[in-house]
Amino acid sequence: MKKESAKVIVSVGWYTPVEWSLLKAHSVDTDKLDDTYEAWLTNAGNVIKRMEASGISVVRVPIRIAELQQWCAQQGLPLDGDARARYASERASGGHCIDG
Repeated sequence: MKKESAKVIVSVGWYTPVEWSLLKAHSVDTDKLDDTYEAWLTNAGNVIKRMEASGISVVRVPIRIAELQQWCAQQGLPLDGDARARYASERASGGHCIDG
Protein backbone atom coordinates (compact mmCIF):
# COMPACT_ATOMS: atom_id res chain seq x y z
CA MET A 1 0.00 0.00 0.00
CA LYS A 2 1.34 3.41 -1.00
CA LYS A 3 1.70 5.91 1.81
CA GLU A 4 0.28 9.38 1.05
CA SER A 5 2.49 12.30 1.90
CA ALA A 6 1.10 15.25 3.82
CA LYS A 7 0.13 18.23 1.72
CA VAL A 8 2.34 21.26 2.34
CA ILE A 9 0.49 24.52 2.90
CA VAL A 10 2.30 27.86 3.16
CA SER A 11 0.79 31.09 4.47
CA VAL A 12 1.75 34.31 2.71
CA GLY A 13 1.00 37.71 4.19
CA TRP A 14 -0.98 39.78 1.70
CA TYR A 15 -1.00 43.56 1.67
CA THR A 16 -3.01 46.34 0.09
CA PRO A 17 -1.04 49.35 -1.22
CA VAL A 18 -1.89 51.31 1.96
CA GLU A 19 -0.85 48.46 4.26
CA TRP A 20 2.37 48.02 2.25
CA SER A 21 3.25 51.68 2.87
CA LEU A 22 2.61 51.18 6.58
CA LEU A 23 4.70 48.01 6.57
CA LYS A 24 7.60 49.90 5.00
CA ALA A 25 7.24 52.64 7.60
CA HIS A 26 7.14 50.36 10.66
CA SER A 27 9.24 47.27 9.89
CA VAL A 28 12.72 46.98 11.36
CA ASP A 29 13.99 45.16 8.26
CA THR A 30 12.95 47.48 5.46
CA ASP A 31 16.21 46.66 3.68
CA LYS A 32 14.77 43.17 3.05
CA LEU A 33 11.48 44.46 1.60
CA ASP A 34 10.82 45.38 -2.01
CA ASP A 35 11.09 49.11 -2.70
CA THR A 36 7.53 49.49 -3.99
CA TYR A 37 4.16 47.80 -3.61
CA GLU A 38 4.16 47.01 -7.32
CA ALA A 39 7.54 45.27 -7.08
CA TRP A 40 6.37 43.30 -4.04
CA LEU A 41 3.14 42.29 -5.81
CA THR A 42 5.04 41.05 -8.85
CA ASN A 43 7.62 39.17 -6.78
CA ALA A 44 5.01 37.66 -4.45
CA GLY A 45 2.97 36.49 -7.43
CA ASN A 46 6.03 34.86 -9.01
CA VAL A 47 6.99 33.10 -5.76
CA ILE A 48 3.43 31.81 -5.31
CA LYS A 49 3.35 30.48 -8.89
CA ARG A 50 6.64 28.61 -8.34
CA MET A 51 5.44 27.13 -5.05
CA GLU A 52 2.13 26.01 -6.55
CA ALA A 53 3.92 24.52 -9.55
CA SER A 54 5.96 22.39 -7.16
CA GLY A 55 2.84 21.12 -5.38
CA ILE A 56 2.77 23.50 -2.42
CA SER A 57 -0.60 25.03 -1.56
CA VAL A 58 -0.45 28.74 -0.78
CA VAL A 59 -2.97 30.73 1.22
CA ARG A 60 -2.92 34.52 1.11
CA VAL A 61 -3.52 36.09 4.52
CA PRO A 62 -4.63 39.73 4.56
CA ILE A 63 -2.44 41.73 6.92
CA ARG A 64 -3.37 44.93 8.72
CA ILE A 65 -0.25 46.58 10.06
CA ALA A 66 -1.90 48.06 13.17
CA GLU A 67 -3.00 44.56 14.20
CA LEU A 68 0.41 43.13 13.36
CA GLN A 69 2.12 45.83 15.46
CA GLN A 70 -0.17 45.02 18.40
CA TRP A 71 0.53 41.28 18.02
CA CYS A 72 4.29 41.93 17.89
CA ALA A 73 4.08 44.03 21.07
CA GLN A 74 2.14 41.28 22.85
CA GLN A 75 4.67 38.66 21.74
CA GLY A 76 7.66 40.86 22.54
CA LEU A 77 8.88 40.62 18.94
CA PRO A 78 10.28 43.18 16.52
CA LEU A 79 8.21 43.75 13.40
CA ASP A 80 10.45 41.79 11.04
CA GLY A 81 10.23 38.94 8.54
CA ASP A 82 10.13 36.22 11.18
CA ALA A 83 7.31 37.95 13.05
CA ARG A 84 5.37 38.57 9.82
CA ALA A 85 5.66 34.89 8.90
CA ARG A 86 4.53 33.72 12.36
CA TYR A 87 1.64 36.18 12.36
CA ALA A 88 0.48 35.11 8.89
CA SER A 89 0.66 31.46 9.92
CA GLU A 90 -1.40 32.07 13.06
CA ARG A 91 -3.96 34.09 11.12
CA ALA A 92 -4.22 31.34 8.50
CA SER A 93 -4.74 28.73 11.23
CA GLY A 94 -7.64 30.85 12.46
CA GLY A 95 -9.24 30.88 9.02
CA HIS A 96 -8.34 34.48 8.11
CA CYS A 97 -7.41 33.78 4.49
CA ILE A 98 -8.29 35.29 1.16
CA ASP A 99 -8.19 31.89 -0.51
CA GLY A 100 -10.70 30.22 1.75
